Parts: sequence; C-alpha cells; structure tokens
Amino acid sequence: MEKKMKKKIIKRNYFSLVELMVVITIIGLLGGIVAMNVFQNVKEAKIGTTRASIVELVKQVDMYYMSTGKYPSSLNDLVVKPEGVKGWKGPYLRALSNDAWHNPFAYNVNAGDKTTPYVVYSFGPDGVEGGDDDIFEREDSEPTGVSGGSKTNEVAEEPN
Repeated sequence: MEKKMKKKIIKRNYFSLVELMVVITIIGLLGGIVAMNVFQNVKEAKIGTTRASIVELVKQVDMYYMSTGKYPSSLNDLVVKPEGVKGWKGPYLRALSNDAWHNPFAYNVNAGDKTTPYVVYSFGPDGVEGGDDDIFEREDSEPTGVSGGSKTNEVAEEPN
C-alpha cells in the first residue's frame, strides 16, 4: 500500500508574536506623529492667545495715556488708580491677566527706542526674560532696550 502523505491544513485563530509586534510598532509610530502635530498646534495657539492679550494691553495703555497725558508706571495702574494722577478714567481693565503659561506680562516704559515709548511683552514658555521665545505684539518686533528694567504686573488691590 502506498502511503499518501496528506497535508493538513492548519486553521489558526491567533496571531504570531511577530505579527503583533509589527502592528504595535506601527500604531506607536502613528500615535507619535499625531501627538507631535497636536502639541505643535497647542504651542501655536498659546502664542496667538498671548499675542492677542498683549494687543489688548497695548490698547488700554494707550487709553490711559490719552486720559492722563502720561504712560502708566506699571500695568497695575490700569486697574487701580495711582495716587496723584489726574484725568484717570479707569479702571481700564477689570483685572490683570497672565500669559498662556500663567506668567505675568512684562511692561517697560521708555524701552530705549524713541519711537516706542513703552513695551508690553511676555517672557514666553520658559518664563525667563530674554531668549528666542519672548513674545511681543507683532511677530517681527523686538524693541531695543527690552532686557533689564522690565516690570511685571503685580496683583491689583481692590479700590476702597
């Protein structure tokens, strides 16, 4: 009798370890790419929000100047009337806000540039003055004389 070899067709209901590792690696790579894009968008959104807040602060500093004839000595002067200032029609802001990283905005009067009587800016994500991450009103502006002598906003006291 001739023995015939029969090939058995094996039905498997599982994946091999190699197949699982390949799938997990692909999912991990795709997740990493998505996460990088999301985090970049969050960073850009925070920069845009901070820049919009700076624009609003600049408008209020200008309103203060138009009312009093001089620039505020600190951003707190926009919330609480400073003593001895005539023509103050504030408060110009309800409260001082922080930038998107919860750091106070910096304000520097007479920043060293005769065309720019003051500067309002954020120290950026690192919260430290100077460096490439400081945020100004416009993307292309970094006024001279910014380093040193800046004042950050203080918590405003309630007027009596």
